[in-house]
Amino acid sequence: MLKHLQPLFDADYLLPRSFIASVDLEDLQTLIETRAIPVDACLAHLTYRLKTHKPHGYFDYGVNCNRLYDMRSGEKTVQLCVNSLLIQLQETFFSEVLVQTQWEMSYMIASQMLKKSIENKRVETVYRCVQILIHCIAMYDRIISEQKIPDDKKSTQHHDVLNESAKETIKWLETYRRWDIEMKDILDIWNTTFASVELQSENVRNSWNKNLSEGLMFNLQQRGCKYSTQMKKFVEIYCQNLDAYNPSMQECMGNIAFVAIEQGYLLDYGHFSSNENERFGRLLSRMFVSEWEKNVKQGKDESMTILRHVLRWPPLTVYLKISYNKQMKMLSPKCNVYLGQAVSVIESRITALLTGALTIGDFSLITEKDDKFSELGELLKIEKEHSAAFFRKAIEIRQKEINASQNQAEQMTTLASVCTQLAKSK
Repeated sequence: MLKHLQPLFDADYLLPRSFIASVDLEDLQTLIETRAIPVDACLAHLTYRLKTHKPHGYFDYGVNCNRLYDMRSGEKTVQLCVNSLLIQLQETFFSEVLVQTQWEMSYMIASQMLKKSIENKRVETVYRCVQILIHCIAMYDRIISEQKIPDDKKSTQHHDVLNESAKETIKWLETYRRWDIEMKDILDIWNTTFASVELQSENVRNSWNKNLSEGLMFNLQQRGCKYSTQMKKFVEIYCQNLDAYNPSMQECMGNIAFVAIEQGYLLDYGHFSSNENERFGRLLSRMFVSEWEKNVKQGKDESMTILRHVLRWPPLTVYLKISYNKQMKMLSPKCNVYLGQAVSVIESRITALLTGALTIGDFSLITEKDDKFSELGELLKIEKEHSAAFFRKAIEIRQKEINASQNQAEQMTTLASVCTQLAKSK
């Protein structure tokens, strides 16, 4: 019957909707996979099916949250049909014969289908509906771009639908709040909602991913990485699983991981694979070079600014540990050069401290931050006896020498003043 009716679909756009509505659910996937039914008709019928095959939920008192029961056969069949339509859209290429009104209708219905799937809260269905909507809007945007249709309210309405749908998607994603114990699972769900690289419209892809990235950034800052344990866990996930995420999401996660390392949320990287070590090294190198070039000034005062930077920048300790453990190859060449300069400055001040040749200016810097210089000296392990306690004792001795020198200078100043007054009295 489909073979005989299909030629009439173009004449009456309601006919394919009537036809698909007459098909039994168990035959629906097969019908969609014939690709004989227009996309808008498939979307309208699947939206109806999502209303009639809702998942059932319950409250899990063990973890204090709502959960869904496993999918029953009807819901599973609808999800398979949604997936078949998504595959069809992913394999649909732009051509001059595509009709603008058909794709306009498609993205409008797709936005309604997404809302219904969000109401149903089944993750596997929601993210497929998200991708269907993105593909429909991208195709429409490509058509009006190719046809050079003048900008008016109607031709730009799809941008409003995209932004509104992105907000609704983010709102749904924010219902997953158990970052402390489900961080990897939550990040995986976010990843499914980013627009793929291969899309008919670059503008649509970038706009959607920008919305999602901003939403993810906010949630990571306010919820996902709010505490130190969560931040460390996030950096570990970043290093171990980054390649599995959408490129736009990778960039967003990289920014958060960079802030985490910058704030001193470090982790034990000893169990990382070579690829994970390389990724962690890129993150560390990026941060070190950025901070170095921001705080170290070249010229005659370069040595002093290096000393000030290494004493005031908390994450330096992890770089010295990398240096001591012979893991320098995980850092970039530029980072290694800067780190070598930092180590050289610390070593020179250690030598000056132990030989009594340290200047007053340098001594003021190394005593500015309690115990920081002693900690760095211990990490370098120039000599076996060079512990933090050893350097604290050396600093204490030099402090006494400086105090004695200052007292002597004050006494000499007083004596000179007395002698001057006596000379005047004669």
